[in-house]
Amino acid sequence: MTWATMTGSYDPAPPWLHHVAAAMLDCALRPVLDASHAQTLLESVEGLGHGSLLAPPGPGSDFVLRSILLATAEALLDRPNPRADGNRWRVSNRALALAEVWLGLPGLDRSDASRDRLRYGLGLMASQPPDLLAADMRRYRDEPLELLADAHPLVRLAAAAWHLSIHGYEALGEVARLLEQQEAELASRLSQARFWEPPHSDDRSEAELRQTIERFRSLEATLLPMADAENLAAALTALESLLPRWLGQSVLPFRVTGDGLLTVQGSSDLAGQSIRLQGGRSLAATALVRGGLVWSHAGGAEGRGADGFTNEAPPLASVFDRQCADRLGVAELVAVPVGLPEPVAVLLLGAGRQASDLNLVSIHAGRWLVRIAGFENRVKHAASQQQERFSRRMHEAVHEISNPLAVIQNYVHLLANRLDGHDPAQEQMRLIRDELRRAASLVRGLTEEEAPDTRAAGSADLNGLVSKVLTLVQASLGVDAAIEVRFTPGHELPPVDVLEQHLHQVLLNLARNALEAMPDGGILDVVVDQSVNDRGQRGVEIQVSDTGGGIDPELLAHIFESGVSAKGEGRGLGLAITSRLVHELGGRISCRSRPGAGTAFVVWLPAA
Repeated sequence: MTWATMTGSYDPAPPWLHHVAAAMLDCALRPVLDASHAQTLLESVEGLGHGSLLAPPGPGSDFVLRSILLATAEALLDRPNPRADGNRWRVSNRALALAEVWLGLPGLDRSDASRDRLRYGLGLMASQPPDLLAADMRRYRDEPLELLADAHPLVRLAAAAWHLSIHGYEALGEVARLLEQQEAELASRLSQARFWEPPHSDDRSEAELRQTIERFRSLEATLLPMADAENLAAALTALESLLPRWLGQSVLPFRVTGDGLLTVQGSSDLAGQSIRLQGGRSLAATALVRGGLVWSHAGGAEGRGADGFTNEAPPLASVFDRQCADRLGVAELVAVPVGLPEPVAVLLLGAGRQASDLNLVSIHAGRWLVRIAGFENRVKHAASQQQERFSRRMHEAVHEISNPLAVIQNYVHLLANRLDGHDPAQEQMRLIRDELRRAASLVRGLTEEEAPDTRAAGSADLNGLVSKVLTLVQASLGVDAAIEVRFTPGHELPPVDVLEQHLHQVLLNLARNALEAMPDGGILDVVVDQSVNDRGQRGVEIQVSDTGGGIDPELLAHIFESGVSAKGEGRGLGLAITSRLVHELGGRISCRSRPGAGTAFVVWLPAA
């Protein structure tokens, strides 16, 4: 409102605080909060001892601001004499607007200190006065203007603005004399004045406004258990269970998956079904795309707007919507987006609720769902960053490990060249070179820098591969080791296509396990033979057995699980890796053992 629209003195009839309270509730119950408007509303009643300036935005600040608006609206309705307080509030705001356009006149300045003094002097600041001059401005603002001729310019300004806001144009001449200004000059400046006034509310009574506050708080309490949900899916399941207590009807929740789909959540038999956001006709997707409440007949009749709804639904309900309506036991559906302006979910429920109730559902559900979704996203982002750091360190470690391995390989090659070609040590040097190459290949494979070894071991090579591994095992035994290594090669074996490096590691792991099971000596026995599995499929069986102490039956049932071992805490990766490699080769592995009677591992590989 401008000064030009003000005529005569202030009319005390309108219930201004009622309008302010209603405006605060309307602002708090919009699905998308207008923070700037909320700040204006709260600042406007600060002089009455209510309201608060907005804190910097942060997690949950949206809901906190809504709660402040509700609490302030309730406090305004609870004032003992709201009509008189409203009159004073309107006079104070008008007086401040008038005084601010006169700042800059001779003897006055536009400093922050002057503005703070004016706010206190005109009753718009409930705290302690900034200084004695500000206190004087409030103390003497109601004095007859002729008694203020020699007062401080700010004291005169406050009194002039206060007097003019009450009496209007008829007091302009008296005010001009007090401020020692030409009446025309003051009138010219007054054209720049802007008076903020609250939007006039509809015909809602005080009882209706209080009921709105009560419903806000009752739904807040109803959905409070959602705070314990561990993830968004659990939160939607909790919402499906909690919301009917307040609504009196069932809801069907959908999760926004971020890939152009909506996925049904909860206990319905439709749970897990996904629908498209673009190109589909479902009501839930339409609400999400349009960013507002939409309504439709589930039976296929023409859609129409419902009370308070600003968007229209598709003219005919889709078959999927009819399925949803059937699960909810309703004839008409409403879709409520949650988490506006960037929804994380949509709720389907039966029509017939007021738009204000649906807005409350969107606000309170969004309070928790947005927070939990944000937490999930932060966790995923942190996990992604951790994976990137791990991958980078892995690449660095592979590079650093590969260098010394290459140096060792070179020195082994030089040492082999110094030996006579018929020296028995040449075989040991060859085994060392082979194992170094295998170690280097395994290390490089950690970062997928090298294509996997696709060399196959057929029937002739299979016996040779087992023999090669056992030679390595024997070479690792000390001269005093009381362990006998036996090998029974297979005959007429069917061809078996396997990755030689994988099978080499499987056999080496099993052989080492057998040796560790016989610290006081024993027999390591390896048998290769053709075999047929229980489905009649031909293959090759490799049995690696020992005469050690055996495995406890309780441990035997979990022997191939990571971290399970009879060797002590922090062990047990070898057999888990072995099992994985055997399955990657298309085979199976089993274990037989009895305490005190040794252990046998059997690897079965399918024929090519």
